[in-house]
Amino acid sequence: MDVNNQVLTFVNTYGGSENTSPGQLAASKALNYAVGPSMGNPVVELVKGIPFTIKLKGELGMSGVENLYVKVNMDVSSLSSEGNLLDANNWVQANIVNDNTVYANWTNADWDRTDSDIDPSGNYTAAEVSTGLYVLDDPHVGIQLTDKGTGNVYNDNWIDARLYTSEREEHPYDDMFVRGYGSFYIGIHARNTRRYEYNVECLIGSDYKDLDDLTAEERSKVARLHGDDYIVGGSQGSV
Repeated sequence: MDVNNQVLTFVNTYGGSENTSPGQLAASKALNYAVGPSMGNPVVELVKGIPFTIKLKGELGMSGVENLYVKVNMDVSSLSSEGNLLDANNWVQANIVNDNTVYANWTNADWDRTDSDIDPSGNYTAAEVSTGLYVLDDPHVGIQLTDKGTGNVYNDNWIDARLYTSEREEHPYDDMFVRGYGSFYIGIHARNTRRYEYNVECLIGSDYKDLDDLTAEERSKVARLHGDDYIVGGSQGSV
């Protein structure tokens, strides 16, 4: 049986079609083709090295999807443990700070990377320099979300970018601290019934600290998870 006429009549009546243009997914009833329309079906990114910047550009709004969600999974802590254990002589690797600060009873070292590997006297061997992360008991990575905008105030006023925890709860700041092996969401939303361009960047690795080294202000920006113990302003509690 030829059902072409019936299919075309249905399309003309209800607006459905095979059109998969991102700007027409809602009107064509083809939202199943949308990329990252919900937290249940986000775009997934894996980050293993920091600093790393995720750049998001595109369009949102009617008659397509009005939201874009990106889930960022991090495995930064695995990098921090590589090559940072005690050596055979029970020495811990140094954390080298490049500044000209003068400390009492200490003389600043002259470091020449082009020098020979072995000291002429035979007493010293050149140190191995690693650019990897140092070991922390509870490493937390700084996240910075920036709405760069398009330069058009009438467009940018209706675009909203947010951070969400791994439990899909909205984070109240554009800055966040997440465990090195944790995850979080980026959400971009169109707040009006038009098509709007967005230009958003997320810097992963703006900071790298142990939980115990965070200031009171930084602790307030740690991604809160239900059941986590935390300390804010010197008092301990549980979410």
